[in-house]
Amino acid sequence: VKELFSSFNGDISAGLINVTRNIAPTFMPYADVKNGNALEALYKNKQSLGMKRGEDIIQLGKDEYVYKTKGMNIFFGIKDKQMYATNDELLYKNVGKAADKSIKDAPYASDMKGKNIFVAINADAILDLIVVKMVAGFGGQEVKTYIELANKVSYLSMSSEGEISEIDLCLKDKDVNALKQIVDFAKQFAGM
Repeated sequence: VKELFSSFNGDISAGLINVTRNIAPTFMPYADVKNGNALEALYKNKQSLGMKRGEDIIQLGKDEYVYKTKGMNIFFGIKDKQMYATNDELLYKNVGKAADKSIKDAPYASDMKGKNIFVAINADAILDLIVVKMVAGFGGQEVKTYIELANKVSYLSMSSEGEISEIDLCLKDKDVNALKQIVDFAKQFAGM
């Protein structure tokens, strides 16, 4: 495990991709690594990990593994000097392929650089989820009001750099003063 953590070469990034799943949200952390020796050592020494009955680590290919448990499979490995782990087989199969939507295109992408911690909640992506659209369609006027309010938000980001932390609420309407938008938002939320 010590060798695993010492193999990281810079930042570790992670994302929750599908928070609507019943069992657990889809996740995918990844990081640049120096080499694949740590995962190979982990696999070769899997007996010493104290795995429970029904758990196993299986090698799927060169630098590709799956940790099998009763409730979930976690695919992990190294591709193009990036270590990854995910509980979604489709994501595992697409590691290294270009994505339709890249975080590089997100409005907050340039704000991430140099931060020790950066978390963003993309309102557009949440509103685009099928389950949210279904709730909006069947939820009545109250849900419709919440959806309209959420539609005014582009994203919420939280970051930390050294001892300085920052929370940014970024609204879509660039022409109206942000404070006025927030007051109007609060009034609409309160039903005034």
